[in-house]
Amino acid sequence: PLPAGMAVPLERNREAVDAVLKQIPEMFANNRHGAPAGTAAVKACVEALKPVGGRVLAFMGTQPTGGLGKLSNRAAQAPNVGAKEAEKEPLKYLAPADKIYTKMATEAAEYQVAIDVFLLAPSQYVDVASLGTLPRITGGSLYRYPAFNTQLDFAQLHNDLRWNVQRPQGLEAVMRVRASNGLGVADYGGFYCKRTPTDVDLPALDCDKAIMCNMRYEERLNDGGEAYVQCALLYTTVRGERRIRVHTMAMPITSVLGNVFRAADLEAQTCDMIRKVSARLLGGSASIQNVKDQTITTTVNTLYAYRKFCASNNSTGQLILPEGLKVLPLYCLGLHKSPGMRSDAHADDRAAWLLNGLCSPVKMCVPSVYPRNFPVHRLGGECAAQGT
Repeated sequence: PLPAGMAVPLERNREAVDAVLKQIPEMFANNRHGAPAGTAAVKACVEALKPVGGRVLAFMGTQPTGGLGKLSNRAAQAPNVGAKEAEKEPLKYLAPADKIYTKMATEAAEYQVAIDVFLLAPSQYVDVASLGTLPRITGGSLYRYPAFNTQLDFAQLHNDLRWNVQRPQGLEAVMRVRASNGLGVADYGGFYCKRTPTDVDLPALDCDKAIMCNMRYEERLNDGGEAYVQCALLYTTVRGERRIRVHTMAMPITSVLGNVFRAADLEAQTCDMIRKVSARLLGGSASIQNVKDQTITTTVNTLYAYRKFCASNNSTGQLILPEGLKVLPLYCLGLHKSPGMRSDAHADDRAAWLLNGLCSPVKMCVPSVYPRNFPVHRLGGECAAQGT
């Protein structure tokens, strides 16, 4: 593309833009069709937006098998073994097939360009793990429509596209988490780009995602006092206003482990478990058995600590669980049976679920492993009146 002038204000150039869009099918009607080069098209859009930043909405109707970042069916190359043996094999196909995807996404994030990917392929495999790297690093969104059918899926596509534009969101964001003496930031989890040790770059952020932050102890905390965590976010609204948003939280410090368990947040702990599993599997070096052992160890250690230090006076044969974490083993088992950790899950289904688990807020993470059920026969007249 040209170095400048590719991005223009829509309001002043609406007629010209509409005319170009109408001419494109006619201009290329007689062109010889080659291998799909969707990744190269995304790269061209990023280059065009570098001077101003913005958002790329990439609609891919097939796997990009030609040009820059061409892909192949990596899932078919996996060894054909039984379910038990498959769980012990590292899932290498969950890492990007080509380093160009990570490099291109990091470069786009540097110039404040977010990439949203809409996968409309009617075929079974498109390599979601590789294409999902683009929104993962740039703070974009991934939309997948398995076995896409225009008549059946158009309404969902239209609704997703409309919400993508209209939802509350910010651009060109930089986030930093600070803590009081004795605490520090261990790591983050979610869709973001981290180019410096202290800041998190978010070319785009919206209400459908959340960033996880793990804290670590750095020195002894004073019992009875308070510890503070502050999150500062500098961003630009869709109207072009530059704003800063600051959240500060004070947490009581206690040396009584029972108080910690009484204040435990079950859904936050489950979301943290899902994030760590997703990040580890998407690295391409871990196996399903590895992450299963990891989640079981986390759950057992949590409940064992409560049994040992908070309920030691009870009978050794009695099962004692903290009130706030009673269903943690159930959520752990649900995670094992999710598409992300099932040994028989399709490669793209697994990658899409893991990418969604890596960025979803708490309210959406837990239902992904243990769906909420509602008794339909008990719904009142209000729902019937609304036609729902």
